Amino acid sequence: MEEFDVIVVGGGISGLICAYTLAQKELSVVLFERADIGTKNVSGGRLYAHTLRGIEGLEDFDTACERAIVCEKLGFMDDESTFMMESRTTLSDDKFSNSYSVLQNKFLNYLSNKCEELGVMVASNVLVDDLLVKLENGEIVKSSSLNRALSSNESVVGIKAGEDEMNAKYVVLAEGLNSLLAQSIDLHASNDGNNSFIGKNYALGIKEVIELPVSSRFALNDKEGLAALYAGKASDYLMGGGFLYTNENTISLGCVIGLGRNMNKKSHEIFEDFKNHPSIAPIIKDGKTLEYSAKLVPEGGFNAMSKLGANGVLVVGDAAGFCMNLGYTVRGMDLAIMSAKNAALAISTAINENKNALEAYKVNLEKEGSFLDFKQFNQVGEFLEHNERMFNNYPKELNILMKSLFKIDGKSEPIKAKVMRFVKSIGVINLIKDAWKGSKVL
Repeated sequence: MEEFDVIVVGGGISGLICAYTLAQKELSVVLFERADIGTKNVSGGRLYAHTLRGIEGLEDFDTACERAIVCEKLGFMDDESTFMMESRTTLSDDKFSNSYSVLQNKFLNYLSNKCEELGVMVASNVLVDDLLVKLENGEIVKSSSLNRALSSNESVVGIKAGEDEMNAKYVVLAEGLNSLLAQSIDLHASNDGNNSFIGKNYALGIKEVIELPVSSRFALNDKEGLAALYAGKASDYLMGGGFLYTNENTISLGCVIGLGRNMNKKSHEIFEDFKNHPSIAPIIKDGKTLEYSAKLVPEGGFNAMSKLGANGVLVVGDAAGFCMNLGYTVRGMDLAIMSAKNAALAISTAINENKNALEAYKVNLEKEGSFLDFKQFNQVGEFLEHNERMFNNYPKELNILMKSLFKIDGKSEPIKAKVMRFVKSIGVINLIKDAWKGSKVL
């Protein structure tokens, strides 16, 4: 049976970056993707480019991006209004310091071509059904027949796809959040430590790509982009929110809705309400929907991260739970890249220096600023999860406050009185508690 140094399962951003980094280390690599590259991959669409720094050969990554973000917006929605905060800046001459809007099909095909140039065998439309596991007695079995964690004397030695089997020194799982292979050996990101998959630390993301004249509609110059996040009505006042990213000639518009909660509406109805909101409907008027997609999003943060690997196998990207929601920004792709390149470097070290790949992977991650952020802000998700005011009371009352401040109707009322109405509506004690807890988790 033909043996590769590494088999990568999954052709998303983490899988392709991992395969590319491995090939740079002159290891033989095959990557399996269950569909055509880029056709099954979904993201909100924003890439923080810092984790691409230092990866030789990807210096032209921006040619596969849409727009460099120069405008940030944060909006608080009620049923009819939006209180919006905006920040505009200039781009850095160091493109790795900027962030970019990205369309997955274009960017992933760019990475796939880079992989093939280095000799990676990219096999599309191949579904990997099972991992091959070597037991203590030397017997090779399918992981689905085990459906449990591996012991210290057991290891993954390959994969099975249909009737075909292939051996490898290491397998990297980059299938995304719903990784059946990772679940089969108890390596998937878990929300509560008991292997429960769908729950409070997961969300459903829904997105449309809409064609419209971007530059004129958003007052942007060529290649300049906008990123906007919305809280409140955008997710029907549940944990989650809406997003809008400008691409070259389209926008990515969507919402993320936390699961494990009592929802009064179906997810697609919440998204339609967001699209029809008075602040969004004029933006997308006369736009043409080119793409509709949905995916599960890991929102448990560091506390819900997977075990990262076992003998012969490592887990990267969404499959390991690498996603971070800070309320004002969501980071997924840069964490996926971070995990992928460090897993690749760990495998290279393990093969060339006869070291433990999983331990090397963990050591590598601890040296990464992004991973330290991931650990540092591990309580943010829980703070947001247990504070409904952040998605309900605050958006509603902020809009009431702003309407009262800007309404001039000939009636005299001190500004202090208007502000105090806001304070009373939230509650003085609640404001103090939220400020105290928020400062601690941030």
